[in-house]
Amino acid sequence: MQIGLSFLKSKIARRFLVLFLTCAFLPVAILVGYSYQRIENQLYEQSRLRMDRDCKVYGMALLDRLINMSNLVEVYAAYLAGGKDTSEASAALHDQMSAAFVGLGLYRAGAGLTTLSGHLDVKPDVALFDHLLQQQGKPTAYTGKTEGPNRTVSLLVPFTAAGSQGLLVAQPVSSILWGVGMNDMLPAMTELAVYDEKGQLITATEISPGTSLPAMTNRSGTTNYLQFEYTVDGETYLASGWSLFLKSRFNAQTWTIILSGTRSNMLSATLAFKRTFPLIVVLALWGILFLSLFFIRKTLTPLAVLQQGTRRIGNKDFTSRVEISSGDEFQQLAESFNAMADQLNKQFNTLALIDEIDRSILSSLDSSVIIPRSLHMISEFFSDRLVMLMQRTGDPNRMRLSILKGSRWDDVDEEYIHLSSEEQKLLFTGEPFRQLNRDIFLPRFLADKKISDTFLFLPLDTERHVIGALILDFRLFQGQDSAEQIGQARQLADQLGIALANARLVSDLERLSRGTAEALARTVDAKSKWTAGHSERVAALAVNIGRAMNWASEGLELLFRAGLLHDIGKIGIPVAVLDKPDKLNDEEYDIIKTHPTLSGKILEPIEVYRDILPLVVQHHERFDGKGYPEGLSGEDIDIGARILCVADVYDALISQRPYREGWIKDNVLTFMRDNRGTLFDPAVVDILLCMDI
Repeated sequence: MQIGLSFLKSKIARRFLVLFLTCAFLPVAILVGYSYQRIENQLYEQSRLRMDRDCKVYGMALLDRLINMSNLVEVYAAYLAGGKDTSEASAALHDQMSAAFVGLGLYRAGAGLTTLSGHLDVKPDVALFDHLLQQQGKPTAYTGKTEGPNRTVSLLVPFTAAGSQGLLVAQPVSSILWGVGMNDMLPAMTELAVYDEKGQLITATEISPGTSLPAMTNRSGTTNYLQFEYTVDGETYLASGWSLFLKSRFNAQTWTIILSGTRSNMLSATLAFKRTFPLIVVLALWGILFLSLFFIRKTLTPLAVLQQGTRRIGNKDFTSRVEISSGDEFQQLAESFNAMADQLNKQFNTLALIDEIDRSILSSLDSSVIIPRSLHMISEFFSDRLVMLMQRTGDPNRMRLSILKGSRWDDVDEEYIHLSSEEQKLLFTGEPFRQLNRDIFLPRFLADKKISDTFLFLPLDTERHVIGALILDFRLFQGQDSAEQIGQARQLADQLGIALANARLVSDLERLSRGTAEALARTVDAKSKWTAGHSERVAALAVNIGRAMNWASEGLELLFRAGLLHDIGKIGIPVAVLDKPDKLNDEEYDIIKTHPTLSGKILEPIEVYRDILPLVVQHHERFDGKGYPEGLSGEDIDIGARILCVADVYDALISQRPYREGWIKDNVLTFMRDNRGTLFDPAVVDILLCMDI
């Protein structure tokens, strides 16, 4: 049932809607406005804190690079101070020096600065350098006297060699020292500026606060950070500064590290939030409106849900449940509705399962398949209780009892029991069923079954007589409707009786068909005393060959029938030709060669023999194509005909004929082996040679 906004015609629905909007939307609007102010301030503080942290991290990384470069120069100085040739330094040290420094020089008092390698862009402060020679203390980070951006930074490392003092002057690669260039160490969208202890610019990226450090009065929560703003080309930048103390390792004052970024980038989250604030208000309104409509609608929909459930029941959909969790009478009504649907579903499922069992029982015409399959499905239907099938035999008092023993469909035991005439009168009363109780009457074969004291006995009737009975453990029906369960059992017993009767009829027809074929074969063989039993022997040998070739039972039956009837066309051949003691002339041989075709014409009108016609007609074809009647060769000859050919020739050679004595077995097998690939299919001959004939 589709529910629109028509439910708002109800006064209580409109009242709920106004109540929701008043009690929910106004507080939410106030909360959103207050939250906006708080979030904007918080985002600004977080941006500032992040810049402070990035500034400190960069400063510490810069100090680490200065220390590493100083250590590298000190190692190199050790070679010079020891009077060693610098060529003795390792290749790794040379590689590191050349990668880290653009040039290296040696300063001596009075001698000035001498370049050792690379190129030096350093103007020595003679007074400062001579003073450092006298101290021979820490390394010095020297920024030179040049005013302006991107001043040169050099490392001055004192050393003494052969009583002579000097300073190693190493000028670092600018991109490695500041971390600006190919491998940029600066945070994204950040500008760098470094000032010396006098507030003069040492180096800067494209944008900087100026050549001198601006006067800064605004600091963060701690005194270690500087925070200020500056403007370049109309763009406002937020800047954070951190003091890098060099005195602990170098003869140098404090450097000030400044990281800055545009206000729009630093406060992008705040600006985005400001742009989305009106949308948030609108979404809040729609959300509250949606929730109000949803909850109002939820209180008015149980009837619609129940209506949908009744429609599903009408469409025979008993599995869908009506789900109402309102906690009131509607929920109780839904639970009762679901209980009714479950009961209907159970009844329809029972009918469907009985129909499935019926179709399974009637799907086969082989009693060896019908009995175990039926017993298993009936046992499963009745909760895996004891199921037995009793069938009459040729002896009126002797019965065959089939008992389902395990969970496998074919796990059936069979035994023969004796029923006295008195027991048969008490069991087969003409009633559709009997309830047998140990306290009243049980036949001897059931009295031995200690699993139960009560059984249901269901005779299996055909149109002519009772052929047996289906027996069930009656404990199956405790706590259930016995009449309904007995009716279901009676229906299954009727179907089982029909299936067994059909199977017996088919079995009788098959025996009749086989008997007819054997009679026809004997009729042919009886025409000549020399061919008596030939057809039956050929049929048996062909079946054995087919079995050795892993043929299925249907194929073996085909070989057997074709073997019996392969020479039926010899009925039309004169006895004088068949029994002639001398070699046949061409005319007589032509008559003999007509018998496969004549066999096909005789059998063609008989429907049940249509499938053996290729075998019968082609059994005198040769593998090399020189046979008759059609001159077929190789795979064009039916495989059954190739098997029949081998069996026919083998029996003909080993049997006595009017024109010769029968061959001994070894000679016959030699003949078969010599003619594999010409007269016979090699694969069939190989099978024959491996058999114990």
